[in-house]
Amino acid sequence: MTRGIGNRTRRWALALAALAVLAAAGCDSVETRRMRAGDKTPGPQLQVELCRKVSKKGKRLGVGREFMIGDKSSVLAFADFSGLRPERDYTVHLVWIRPDGAEMFRRFAEFRLEGAEGARKAIVQWKDALDLNRAKREELPSVSEGVTLDTTLNLGTDKKREPGTYRFRVYLDRRLVREESFAVVPFAEIPTGRGDDDGDDQEKVAPAKADAGPDAAKTETKAKSEKKSTKKSGKKSGKKSEKSGESGKAPKSGAKSEPSETAGTTTTKPTTAKPTATTITTDKPTGGAG
Repeated sequence: MTRGIGNRTRRWALALAALAVLAAAGCDSVETRRMRAGDKTPGPQLQVELCRKVSKKGKRLGVGREFMIGDKSSVLAFADFSGLRPERDYTVHLVWIRPDGAEMFRRFAEFRLEGAEGARKAIVQWKDALDLNRAKREELPSVSEGVTLDTTLNLGTDKKREPGTYRFRVYLDRRLVREESFAVVPFAEIPTGRGDDDGDDQEKVAPAKADAGPDAAKTETKAKSEKKSTKKSGKKSGKKSEKSGESGKAPKSGAKSEPSETAGTTTTKPTTAKPTATTITTDKPTGGAG
């Protein structure tokens, strides 16, 4: 009889253990099967995106799979759910995994979609992993019968994160539906002038003088010397022109002509290297002696 009681107790213990395993594993559903398979046809879907930060306008910046350790660096993970059933309770776990496979921390939430079609909202209860009785309520807009949940991994230098391949996991109703891996690389200096990719600031372009080499400096000095020479030659030519005008002689090439005081005289500015002939008309008849 004692043996019979012991067998029954053992069977009950095994049954309870099996139920505990099933409860921990969760129940598979249409949503979890589709999301795990990455089904893109109309219906429940999940899109996971990792980025560096979010702009003031809500745009996700630095989307990718590689992130650098830095004073203010971090990885933001977004789980975009869509096609969910209204008035149904869901549970979500957002989990960060270290390169050695150990869990770092997780964010746990329960939510449901409420309200009429076109005006739905997601009621989210963020649970404390250490005390499930504590919860933070949040109301989020529901777009396409879904909700977006997020979590952040701090990559600050004070955290002393180990470089390597990390993983981000999403569990829906305690079923693993998505796992995304990403690389964390050591801190490195960013070249001066490199613009950000957030669209708020532009890449800084160094002025021309900063890029100029020795040849450019020589060219600038030569240009200044030629400018001075041109001014000096202009002054000398002006003086020669004044003397030519007083003596009645034609000015040399390159000099500006001065008006003649002789009646009927017409002067023009030379256009060739040699001075052009100047025609002079006087009051004396050209016909013969009178």
